[in-house]
Amino acid sequence: NIKKEEVATLEKCDQIVENIEDKEEFPQITKKEIKISIAEPEASCLPNTNKDNPIVLIFGWAGSKHKHLRKYSSIYLGAGFTTVQYILPTRHIFRDTAQIPEVMANILIQLENEEIHDRPVYLHCLSDTGAMCYQGIDVAVKESSKMKR
Repeated sequence: NIKKEEVATLEKCDQIVENIEDKEEFPQITKKEIKISIAEPEASCLPNTNKDNPIVLIFGWAGSKHKHLRKYSSIYLGAGFTTVQYILPTRHIFRDTAQIPEVMANILIQLENEEIHDRPVYLHCLSDTGAMCYQGIDVAVKESSKMKR
């Protein structure tokens, strides 16, 4: 008799979760939430044009600012890399995590202007939030027909 009650309780829980997932709607992604900061190395660093240089995507930690990431960016710039900084908004860390692949797809769209498809790309993930960006970009790349695997 207890097993029947447990099964009924589990079925109710499953229904509640399904209803929540069906009703789940996310706020619109704003331009501020997909702001990236791109920096090119000085022309004297490498003989190649900037469009041939590798790109380093630097994903910041929760609460970081672009001025914090510039310290890491300067190391890569000195080596002749183009850097792209991005910080995931905290609402995506705690509440709207399922929206991260969509956010990162928007970042990839912006990077198309940087000819990311034809350049080597390196990722520098800072803390758990940087890893969340990586996971989101991984999903977005797998869903994109333009990105090489």
